[in-house]
Amino acid sequence: MSNHYLDNKYLEKNIIDFQQAKKNKRKYELFRQDYEIHKKNTDKITLQLDEDKIIQNEKILKQSQDNLAKEFFTLAENIVRFRNFQKIDYDDAVQEGVFICFSKIERFDPHRGSKAFNFLTTCLIHHLRQIYRSNKNFEELKKRYQEFYFAKISREIPIKRI
Repeated sequence: MSNHYLDNKYLEKNIIDFQQAKKNKRKYELFRQDYEIHKKNTDKITLQLDEDKIIQNEKILKQSQDNLAKEFFTLAENIVRFRNFQKIDYDDAVQEGVFICFSKIERFDPHRGSKAFNFLTTCLIHHLRQIYRSNKNFEELKKRYQEFYFAKISREIPIKRI
């Protein structure tokens, strides 16, 4: 378990680096597609790919992804431990929390005034509440079905009295 404090500036920097690297990756993929089309259509190659920039961007993307995974794991672990949702498995909730953070990170905009920690915490708590309600409703439905089933069985099988 990790108990260290999440530094919001460090988290925001990693998020911004990740978003920028992901944006650059998409841009370089489009460049590569244009390059391949151009290469097929003409004998003379006028477009050039900067492979060093592409490799450097992939390193930045991987590093920021690793840093964010550690930070998201810490955040999810602390929230799950703090909120103590009883009907949710602890390990599954932490794993789901990291996944949710990565899925919501695209929508984070530091220029809107919200802090990364608050944004991600709100997203995590909301999602964990949804999971908790789903599990709670499932357990209640399962209990009602069992009661109905046992009531149905008890009516079908007559009890012999001595």
